[in-house]
Amino acid sequence: MGTRLNLGSITLNVEQKGTDQPVVVFLHGITANRRVWDPVIERLATRFTCVSVDQRGHGLSDKPDGGYSDLDYSNDIRLLSERLSPSEGIFVVGHSLGARNAIVAASRFPLSVRGIVAIDFVPFIEDSVFDLLEKRVLAGNRSFSGLEQLTSYLRGRYVNLPEDAIERRAEFGYERNEAGEYAPLASASAMAETVLGLREDLEPYLSGLEVPAVIVRGELSTLVSPEAFSRARSVNSRVVSVVIPSADHYVPEEAPKEISELVGNFVGNCAPETDRILERN
Repeated sequence: MGTRLNLGSITLNVEQKGTDQPVVVFLHGITANRRVWDPVIERLATRFTCVSVDQRGHGLSDKPDGGYSDLDYSNDIRLLSERLSPSEGIFVVGHSLGARNAIVAASRFPLSVRGIVAIDFVPFIEDSVFDLLEKRVLAGNRSFSGLEQLTSYLRGRYVNLPEDAIERRAEFGYERNEAGEYAPLASASAMAETVLGLREDLEPYLSGLEVPAVIVRGELSTLVSPEAFSRARSVNSRVVSVVIPSADHYVPEEAPKEISELVGNFVGNCAPETDRILERN
């Protein structure tokens, strides 16, 4: 179930594993929840304090009527840092929406965020791609009569995810409603506002980053095109870029071993003294 953590302006559902410093916070993509990170965290919790988060509007966290801009999400990250590691700051690993939020938070609050790994979300994503993403997100607001129907739908929606990832999304991303149907935990109105906010200009935040950062693309991603990734790589010489072979957009769930190794090397080299990792361009 996790723990409901009251941050003052919002209460977020989180789960902590491991006790060793530093603190690494994991942020999921739009419509998802903290449990998508389970296979990655299992590999890292013996080395770091790993905290997975249901972001606002998602999972078991608060779902306010409004407040889903990049500023709102990044403010939550600052508050998490102040609560989890007030003297040192946190590392943030984000996928998709979580990657956008990590970039914005690291740019706005460099004393709170020590470094980031931003997976499969960059500036310069094409409008046509955002149009398709918006349709996909809005189409996900539907209920299912039973678990078999739900898992069948998820297999068709996420065609490259392994079966254990499908099962996690079915188990932890939905709840039984009053009609006995399986309905998404993610708030429909929050998802609609959030997906529009993903179009906000991310380039100033990425170009202004001063903390260590890695941007990651799945080789087969349909969200981050090769052209968008190439342009993103050019805006800040401090940012390291990595491509994960044979993965599409859902890199952490498709390639948890590769992502855990990348995150482990990055955090291990950054903490406590190193401020860069070896470039893997």
